[in-house]
Amino acid sequence: MATYTFPFTSPMGKQLSPLTDEPFYPSWLSDELVDLLQALLEKDHHLRLGKNGKIREHPFFRCIDWVKLENRQLTPPFQLAVRSVKNFRDSEGESPFFSRKIFLNKRNRVLEEFSFLDPDLQE
Repeated sequence: MATYTFPFTSPMGKQLSPLTDEPFYPSWLSDELVDLLQALLEKDHHLRLGKNGKIREHPFFRCIDWVKLENRQLTPPFQLAVRSVKNFRDSEGESPFFSRKIFLNKRNRVLEEFSFLDPDLQE
């Protein structure tokens, strides 16, 4: 999302590129953002940010007041122009959660494109 493109592009295909290639980081990205992306895209899942280190403590996020954010006391930097909210349910007060179900495709199989799912994220 930061570069408006996929991190891995290779003629070898989507399956092998993340395993063998290094992502391209445009020169216009800040050093802090490049460092964050490198930490998030670390191939060794034991060293990856989130598994090893707290994402919120990364310098890229130093200006975020996490308590105010969680309490919905911050004004978003970008306001969407939404014409109607009738297709959305009210999620006020709900906490996000992750379960194995979000990693399943329509046939209730683990997504074949993903060869690894961190055991700590599984129920």
